[in-house]
Amino acid sequence: MFLTGFDRGKLYTLAYRRSDGAELWRKEAPATTIEPFLKNEGSPAASTPATDGTRLVVYFGSYGLIGYDMAGKEIWKHALGAAKSFRDSAAAALR
Repeated sequence: MFLTGFDRGKLYTLAYRRSDGAELWRKEAPATTIEPFLKNEGSPAASTPATDGTRLVVYFGSYGLIGYDMAGKEIWKHALGAAKSFRDSAAAALR
């Protein structure tokens, strides 16, 4: 089972064994800036990982896309920079 997580200002991809829930691996995303977020509406790790059974792809709005193999080895990454939302643009316009 694969999840994304946010803890102490860092973003993670996590893998757990289905049979007993043991954590198999944890990889930190190389985000340098965390996107703005409202704690009561979600977190910067709110996206869902996707897999084809051989590879895993995760997206973090604060970084971009990262591809892993099933053992947690990074295969590729594509930085997109911190995401900007309509709410961010509207708040900036009101300042």
